[in-house]
Amino acid sequence: MYDFLIKRYRSAGNELIHRSLEISTKIGWNEDILECIWSTMDAKWLAFYFTDSTISSYTEFLLLYLVAEHLEDWTPESNSITENVKSALYALCDRYISLEERRLPILCYATKIERKISTMAICYNQADIIWRKIYDVSSDINFYTKRLILGAILYNLFLSLSKNTINKEEYYLQIDRGLAKARTFAKYKSMMKTAFHI
Repeated sequence: MYDFLIKRYRSAGNELIHRSLEISTKIGWNEDILECIWSTMDAKWLAFYFTDSTISSYTEFLLLYLVAEHLEDWTPESNSITENVKSALYALCDRYISLEERRLPILCYATKIERKISTMAICYNQADIIWRKIYDVSSDINFYTKRLILGAILYNLFLSLSKNTINKEEYYLQIDRGLAKARTFAKYKSMMKTAFHI
């Protein structure tokens, strides 16, 4: 869905992100964002993608669009799946950092404790975008575990990026640690499957 949206409305979508994040630095991330956007932009093209006019749904839409748009021109360059995932995560981290303080309102909203389940679902779908981008062909339980694990790494990255301070090296180390844990899990999962002839 987002691939078609980006190909057809990329310029308008980028303007939407820019205005939304810019406005949020002045009024916070809340329902008023929607009123400001609809009053200043012709966004009829959004009707198919964004039908639930709530700040919750709009947050999900923008966070998924941001990932899909940023990775649109990114291509995996390694024969290693882990290295390609790491490269994609680094690229996304850099994108959030480039937003400077404009990233804070939406990420602070997304990482509120009462929104944890909703934001984990967003991170799962962001992970799906990344896995599809690196041509993942897994099936059955592997399809879901890969996205759940990568989604957890993305959620923890959100938590760090929602803070006012920026520490790019620490973000990268956090990504590396998350991927190292994922490799350990994958190793044990493989051993269990072998042991039980699954």
